[in-house]
This record gives sequence, structure tokens and C-alpha cells, in this order.
Amino acid sequence: MSMTLDNLDYAPEYEAHPDWHAVSTVCLGELLMDGVIDLSAPDMAFDAYSPEQAARLIEKIKGRFYWREVSIIPIKRWKWEYVRLLNEIMPKYKPLYKRIEEGLDPFAEGSEYGKHRDIFSEFPQTQLAGNSDYASTGTDREYEIIREGSTAEKAVQFARSYRDVDALILDEMETLFSPLVTVGAINAF
Repeated sequence: MSMTLDNLDYAPEYEAHPDWHAVSTVCLGELLMDGVIDLSAPDMAFDAYSPEQAARLIEKIKGRFYWREVSIIPIKRWKWEYVRLLNEIMPKYKPLYKRIEEGLDPFAEGSEYGKHRDIFSEFPQTQLAGNSDYASTGTDREYEIIREGSTAEKAVQFARSYRDVDALILDEMETLFSPLVTVGAINAF
């Protein structure tokens, strides 16, 4: 069984409605629990890289912001801003998702790819293409050089500087939620 936030106890089941301890608006978790919003609903869809990325990001949004108050009311306006913000920022993150999907080697310092063709022309000649290019012999050469740094050094550098792309998006979404976290919200567990 894969671990998702739905499996975790961050949103415990209550027989009665929980006291969310919201100070000025309403907590995201309360909106989700009461069915006021569904982050997976078509009206909340955004310009995601893939359906898998969207589902993963939605789970991380729930995990980070569940106990936080939304910063905009009425809720319909918050929903509008949620979709608008994600649609604005996703284009700059899509190339990162693509690069990770293609395979990211954190230990590579660089790579070089080259292709070279040596063509010699002596008589009799052979036509290369339909554009009247002729050659009697030719050689194609391809090469790839991958440079790697010190594995230990690269591992430390990667661990210090790498940020999950989803986390970068979550950081940009902070404006949709109140920065105020009350003691009551922390003790809600």
C-alpha cells in the first residue's frame, strides 16, 4: 500500500464537528471536511504537468495547509485565486518536471555529445542524397563524454541545494493562506 496523506492521521474522524480554532477566516481542512471544496474537482483543475503530478501536489497542499486558514474570503474568490495562481506558476515548473522525468543525475558535472562526418570525394562518386551531393567514401563518428565530480562532494552539494519541485510550488502558494497559526490549532490533535 502506498503512503498518501489520506492514509495518515492528519485529519482524524470526529463524531462531532471538530473545533478548528480559526481566528479570522476558515481552515482549509474544515472546507475539505465539510465538502465546501474538493481540490480534485474539475472546477479546481489547473495546468498540471501530468495527472500524477497534480494528484501528488494536491496531497502535499492538503498536508502543508490543512490546519491553516485561507487568506481570502468569500471562499469562491479563494478558489478562483487558487486556480489562477497555479495556472500562472506552473509553466515555469513544467520544464523541471520534464527534466526529472527524463532522468536527473545529481553526480554529473556535465556531458558533451558530438557528431562528426568526414566526407571524401574521389571519382567515381556515390550520390549522398537527392540534392546532387556526391562522395566516394565517408565516416560518421559520434561520442558522448560524461564528467562526474567527487561522489561524496556531489552528494553533499545535492542534499544542501536540492528542493523538491512540489515544495517550490507550495512555497509560492503561501499567499493563499494566513501566516497566523494559533496555539489552539496546534493543540487540535
